[in-house]
Amino acid sequence: SHKGTGIKPIRWVVPESQILYQICNCKYTNNPPYCDATHIYLPTEVLDRKATCKNKSFHTDTCKLCTQCGWVPDF
Repeated sequence: SHKGTGIKPIRWVVPESQILYQICNCKYTNNPPYCDATHIYLPTEVLDRKATCKNKSFHTDTCKLCTQCGWVPDF
């Protein structure tokens, strides 16, 4: 599902025994693979990145994801 996006999997080893892990699903965490609640501020951050993206010319319906700013086409 990430083919052609530049996103690669990360290796993760459980650091110690724990009952609950909050694994990030939005992929914007600053502490992968754990969730640091960055997603709360994503709407404004993503809009700012999109506005200043140097790859705007690639923002077409055939682009799955801009790895520079996070832009995705509206489906």
